[in-house]
Amino acid sequence: MFEKLGKFEIRRVLGNGAMGEVYLGVDPSIGREVAIKTILPAAAQGDEAKERFAREARAAGVLNHPNLVTIYEFGEDQGVLYIAMEFVKGHDLDELISQQVLTRSEILEVLAQVCDGLGFAHRQHIVHRDIKPTNVRVHQDGRRLHAKVMDFGVAKISNSDMTATGMVMGTVSYMAPEYIRTGKPDPRSDLFAVGVMLYEALSGRRPFAGDTTPTILYKIVNEPPEPIDTQQLQGISPAIKSVLDRALTKNPDDRYQTAEDLAKALRAAKDPSWMGQLDEATSLLRAAAPTAPAPAAPAAPTAQATAVLASQPTAGVPQATPVPAPRPATRPAAGSRTGLWIGTAALLLAGLGGLAWWKLRGSTAAPQAAAAAAPDSGLPAPSGAPATPTPAAHPAPGTPPRPAGPDLAPSAPATRPTPAKESPRLETPPAESRPAPAQKAPEPKTLDQPERFQDDHLEKLQPSERMNLGNVSMSEAIQMADSQPEKAIHGFRQALKADPYNVNAHAWLAAVLYEQGRMGEFHQELREARRLGLLGQMASRNIRFRQALNQARFNRKLPPDLAE
Repeated sequence: MFEKLGKFEIRRVLGNGAMGEVYLGVDPSIGREVAIKTILPAAAQGDEAKERFAREARAAGVLNHPNLVTIYEFGEDQGVLYIAMEFVKGHDLDELISQQVLTRSEILEVLAQVCDGLGFAHRQHIVHRDIKPTNVRVHQDGRRLHAKVMDFGVAKISNSDMTATGMVMGTVSYMAPEYIRTGKPDPRSDLFAVGVMLYEALSGRRPFAGDTTPTILYKIVNEPPEPIDTQQLQGISPAIKSVLDRALTKNPDDRYQTAEDLAKALRAAKDPSWMGQLDEATSLLRAAAPTAPAPAAPAAPTAQATAVLASQPTAGVPQATPVPAPRPATRPAAGSRTGLWIGTAALLLAGLGGLAWWKLRGSTAAPQAAAAAAPDSGLPAPSGAPATPTPAAHPAPGTPPRPAGPDLAPSAPATRPTPAKESPRLETPPAESRPAPAQKAPEPKTLDQPERFQDDHLEKLQPSERMNLGNVSMSEAIQMADSQPEKAIHGFRQALKADPYNVNAHAWLAAVLYEQGRMGEFHQELREARRLGLLGQMASRNIRFRQALNQARFNRKLPPDLAE
């Protein structure tokens, strides 16, 4: 362990990351505790690894948001690259999910805060690409939970060509289908990962489970997750199922398009009475809100009288007499105060005239309106009303008569105005209640017997998917090379099934086989690599393989055909 890196004094080791160790340090000038992330010398070999690490600092350094970890400094000391960042007390979300210490409402709030931070990063054209519970830190501030997104180590700045090789980074279970297929994620890929975390936190299991990396990737691309039992959603809105369906849909165009939209849905679902229509209802109310000042009060009865008279023309009364319904007033030009007053006075006079007319005609219009409504409502006309229905009561030519009977619900009065712009909106189902895209229902399986990987799954994938799948398998195996060598060997071989010419996979596989003393398999791997013409590239690219090969030669553990 280092005693000092740059100006920071090292206190203790916090943990091991994918590329190096993380230390707790102190800035002696101000006494501030910091988390210092380093990159292992073995991982730093090559310009690509160093550039990826530097890119993390540049990407996260421009982000300043309450739900994102702050970067303080990036540097190199004693041959080690390091990033000094904000030290966040608390627990990883992964730990909180496994121990089930959060309520369902708290889970929704924490993930909504994750979306708040992601939304800010996305607006800066930065995609995280590795959203998972271990990259979310949660601490309690009084009675309030505060979440922060960490580790933009594989973040991608828009228009960067750092992923031109097609290498897929990130943790497999939280990767979006389009990321697996193309290796090119966008902000909606981060939202898919949030959906995976939501499913896992609510159900206690991951939506796409499997024994091997290819199995998991195949399910993410091709199979829907099993539905969550309603009993696991008590205390929050049942509409959270539609939120999940939309977040986990395979087509990114059908998902939430922004992190803000997903955060809004998650917070709305904290209310058990929410039916998934909040956002749509709000937009309808905003669309119906007037953009111009409301007309004067007398205009209301004028509009009502106009509607009544329009439905029952009377002989001898000029049709131009009723005052037409008011239209939105246009804004007068600047400085035309005289015209404004004249227009206002004219409106008031017209309104008063219409009101007087309505009062005079009220005694006749009311019975006639009641008689006109009687055939539709099924109620008898009041006493004193004309026995013969008015012309407005007759159906339009060519319209079949409506059957009358007690089974029919009373219809709205014919004089009620209906805004023309609201009808198509009200006929559109709210966004949260739209059914998820039709998908083939999975066959029932027992959770304790996950599906075994079959080679034909790998064969069905397109070449680009196979390449990315192999890279993901290799990346995951590299992290297990020291702690779980058997699984690492299996992962390297899966990578070679996807791409037999993967130089790094050959080199890592040979090195780990030698370290485990499996000499027969080590020699076989060397022969296969030589047959493919890859031995020279393996030795030049991978230090670990070169060391294993030199040790084998020095200890005379190579057969004659390989010792040359």
